[in-house]
Amino acid sequence: VAPSNNTYPNSQFTLKKPAADDFNLLHYPTRTSVKLFAINQDTLADLCSGSLISRRHVLTAAHCISNFNTNLLSHDSILVSPVFNNGQPNVNFGESYVRKVYFFKDWKIGDSDIALLELDDPIGETTGYLSLGFNSMDSSLLNGIFYKFSYPSTTLLSLDSNEYNGDTLYYNYGVVDLINGSTIGINGTNGIPGESGSSLIKIRNGQEYTTYGTLSLSNGLRHCRVRNWQYYALKDIITNDLTAAPSFTIQPTEFFI
Repeated sequence: VAPSNNTYPNSQFTLKKPAADDFNLLHYPTRTSVKLFAINQDTLADLCSGSLISRRHVLTAAHCISNFNTNLLSHDSILVSPVFNNGQPNVNFGESYVRKVYFFKDWKIGDSDIALLELDDPIGETTGYLSLGFNSMDSSLLNGIFYKFSYPSTTLLSLDSNEYNGDTLYYNYGVVDLINGSTIGINGTNGIPGESGSSLIKIRNGQEYTTYGTLSLSNGLRHCRVRNWQYYALKDIITNDLTAAPSFTIQPTEFFI
């Protein structure tokens, strides 16, 4: 049901709230949410948010890991921590370093701002993972409820009355009303640094959870929309990894055309 309380003005999308207030962080799909840390010269720093979409792959934004207009990586290494909360990693799921990064050449903010992180350890076998989807029908995406889980890390009182420091998982949900060929978002809303790369997750039948994009721009929570050619490129990478693990049961991936 679309929310009517605690929403951004003139929208049906809620303000951010600590996820632990309303969710068990050990339960699926909340536990597919991950915090990304950058490591530069042995120093750990807040980076971005992301979502597990396979046993060994995290979906995030390209601008989290690549320098603008260069196609070069911007960090020495990256650490992924599922449902990091209250400044602590979750001991039930472990953490993993990133061993390989994929992104689209000459990506731009709001267009192909998507990256796939391949992990050293298959932590998705324990957490489970979201489906990755695309849908060329705007009307279908405008119909339904979307959730997002993220790690805002900067206090900006001009945009949001909450104080953020990146140590807590937040969530909000509601109806999207801003959509075009490469973008999906919510009018009148805003993101906070640290939320970049978080997913926009659609729920179907109360049990199917599919991400359709990664947060790219703060204004209007504009997510870079997964399109068909991007979907198939990412799917090939994930499938190759799963093929190398025949003992693992492949979770079906939902997509729509």
